[in-house]
Amino acid sequence: MRYDVVLLRYGELALKGKNRGQFENRLLANVRQALADFPGLRVRRAYGRLLVELGDAPFAEVAERLGRVFGSCRSARRCARRSTFRPSRRRPWR
Repeated sequence: MRYDVVLLRYGELALKGKNRGQFENRLLANVRQALADFPGLRVRRAYGRLLVELGDAPFAEVAERLGRVFGSCRSARRCARRSTFRPSRRRPWR
């Protein structure tokens, strides 16, 4: 199985109040800077976590660099899949 996404969780940033967005943006900038040597990567915020789309970059090297970024807590490999959910056309109340 090919893992193509790294899910990065961060620690106490989630506890911040009205300035939480500033902390998340700073972490995002720091992650992008740490991974600048890998040209095919894409980093984005999603649901209180960061997603790093690996492209052709090796997971081991990316995970090592993510571990050195201040504020990152854990990283996990994931497979990106498209949703196969299709809403029913039937109305359940009829």
